Amino acid sequence: MAEPVPFGIMERLIAELASPALDEIRLKDTLLLVKSVLLDAERKQENNRPLTMLTTSLMIFKPKNECVLVSSDMQNISGNILHQSYIEDDLRGILFSRGIFRVRTILSPVHGVGAKDEVLLNAWISRYKSLRFLDLSDSTYETLPHSIAKLKHLRFLSLRNNTKIQTLNASICKLLNLQSLLLDGCTKLEILPQELRNSINLRQLGITTKQSVLPESDIAKLSSLEFLCIKKCDKLESLFVGRKLPNLRTLELVETLPSCFQGSASTLEALAIKECNRLESLPEWLSNPSSLKSLQITNCPNLKSLPSDLHRPALKSFQISDCPRLQTTHQLKM
Repeated sequence: MAEPVPFGIMERLIAELASPALDEIRLKDTLLLVKSVLLDAERKQENNRPLTMLTTSLMIFKPKNECVLVSSDMQNISGNILHQSYIEDDLRGILFSRGIFRVRTILSPVHGVGAKDEVLLNAWISRYKSLRFLDLSDSTYETLPHSIAKLKHLRFLSLRNNTKIQTLNASICKLLNLQSLLLDGCTKLEILPQELRNSINLRQLGITTKQSVLPESDIAKLSSLEFLCIKKCDKLESLFVGRKLPNLRTLELVETLPSCFQGSASTLEALAIKECNRLESLPEWLSNPSSLKSLQITNCPNLKSLPSDLHRPALKSFQISDCPRLQTTHQLKM
């Protein structure tokens, strides 16, 4: 049986990283996803009582020995470390203990600081066969090695805000346990990886691409997908016309506003529209989702009006901010 993910250890890592000395560290978005993915994985194992008890013991007795902030002044990383957080982008001098193979988590939590050493990336992939969590946000890799497909246990992969990568090979689609794939902010990415349909356990997907039409036949096969973020897709014309994502609950549109979104509008529970300069009125498809519980509209400077029928019984939270052309700034909770 698969080993349970040490969610409690991750919570302590989050607490340590959020100390006052590290106020500038950008943890919120990434670590909320970390907690969500790892907690879900642990819940699936909660019937395995012996392993759960072992995890609890580790959380109580060995938290600080399993988590480390990696910086250039470190000379060695000990073999019992499970969770590494890299706070500098040039760490070529770091030495790894020969016995360090059990690492589960690699984070890059500092905004604007990401991995750039391909040798280091290849070392992670070759050594850490049990890696669950790989955060390459703000990295400068132009491609990923095919060997990444060897990380069979990987559940989270982020390339957020990598402005160098143009293509992704299909190797990442062989990561069948992957639950989160974040490619939003990859502004040079030409197309999404082929065979995306194979990522059958994907629950969270972030996209930035130059495509005008997404590979909807592939994405529609992601039956577990609950969260979709589409960011800076300037050429995107429409979303899922005639296709359905049966479990999609949250849609986030950032600097992107497709003219049509039909396939899963009726199942949406949360919608966020951010930084859409072209938005003058809400799209017609927004009048359809009867299940919508939360609506957030932020920094849309040309938004002029709201539809009169926007308030529905299911809508519990409605927030609008930084939309100066509206007569007032609304923040309604119902």
